[in-house]
Amino acid sequence: MLRRILPMLICAASIIAVAPTAEAAGDEPPRTLAELAAWRELWPLEVTIQSGARFQNGRSIEKGQVVSLDQVTPQGLRLANDTMFFMYAVTDTDVMQRVAILHKALSPERRALKMNDARRNDSLWPTRVTSRWQMQLDGNAQIAAGAELVVLGFLPDGRLKLAHIEQNFTVPMDPWDTNFFWQARMRVGKDDGVPFSSRLLESMLEPSTDGKTVADYDYVVMYDGRDSCSRSTIFAPDLAKFQQASNASGAKWLLVFVNAASETAVNRDHYRNMGLTGRAAKDGWGSALHGYFELGGYQTPWVHVFDRDGNEIASAGDAVASSQQVLDFLSAKVER
Repeated sequence: MLRRILPMLICAASIIAVAPTAEAAGDEPPRTLAELAAWRELWPLEVTIQSGARFQNGRSIEKGQVVSLDQVTPQGLRLANDTMFFMYAVTDTDVMQRVAILHKALSPERRALKMNDARRNDSLWPTRVTSRWQMQLDGNAQIAAGAELVVLGFLPDGRLKLAHIEQNFTVPMDPWDTNFFWQARMRVGKDDGVPFSSRLLESMLEPSTDGKTVADYDYVVMYDGRDSCSRSTIFAPDLAKFQQASNASGAKWLLVFVNAASETAVNRDHYRNMGLTGRAAKDGWGSALHGYFELGGYQTPWVHVFDRDGNEIASAGDAVASSQQVLDFLSAKVER
């Protein structure tokens, strides 16, 4: 379970309550607090304090201070600085001015985007988001405000499934607790046809030496093994021979080294010793790559083939001959 760490304080300044009304029309910016409360997609990430105040515990907020906007409610704004969440009157901030500027700057298509639209359209998903708040997980693990998290998709309950690479865990999070929507909106009208899975994989790999990306290939073969596995050392030389032959023929497939079957150094030694070439997962990223693409689940070597749309079209298994069968399948595909 995620919990925000900052305390919630109530400002001594007055808060004006406004009953919620229908959402503002898309062609016009919201002009009241109630209209803004109903149009979350137009909330700015930050506001500027225009009238300072002192809190009941002696803390204060100063005029001109820029703070984060968490919620717009009929009772006022829920704001946050580095030490606390606090309620504040809308008239004591520049929130409505910022909303008007944002509304004018957005194209009609970006202005019309809703969170549910973004959830359903993975062409809008960024591969990374940042956490807006410091969060506490069960077991005392923490996510720092501004931490970069890897987008792994959405859960059925509408939360984002995110990976924290440095701490090696995945966590569900409300997308509004990240900058997901603001990044998704910027992708409206910029769909290049590359599937999210390909963009995500590209972001997980070490840079290519030839400038090509995952999207430039007809097929991607994800492989992992180790020298201590006899099944791997029997299969990998056949894979290397096939790779050399298909490279000479101009076949457009990419070998990706997952780096998750063992320690990264052990995996890398295996690829080198077997004469394989390809692009490897960045150090520390193998488990996230492995988890997102649902690889393995059987004895190494792991061999999975994906088409350019990100669909898995072949995978090995526990049967000794299964890896060779996948290679035969790939050969039939690329030699057409």
